[in-house]
Amino acid sequence: MISIKKGDTFAFYANITDELGAPLITDVANLKSQIRNKHYVLIAELIITATATNGQYLFTAPNTNNWLKSGNSVDFIMDIEINIGGIVSSSETIDIEVIKDVTYNE
Repeated sequence: MISIKKGDTFAFYANITDELGAPLITDVANLKSQIRNKHYVLIAELIITATATNGQYLFTAPNTNNWLKSGNSVDFIMDIEINIGGIVSSSETIDIEVIKDVTYNE
């Protein structure tokens, strides 16, 4: 499980390579990732950016201010979908816990 505080930037790097470290794809258009709540309602479409390292991508959701409407925490899920020559596969599902932050602008 990944934990993030409401209002923080959600970001992570992922290496999309084969066993030898060679990139599996060359175009971010072949990647997709979404965050959804436990009822599969879309919360965020992640922005995917290639990095200077071949096969490494940065996944971000810059605005998480609305991810926690009330209470102290909420759980979401996400995965990464990869399209290689029309063959679509997905990563394992990752749980995300969004918790109330302590330091924020009122």
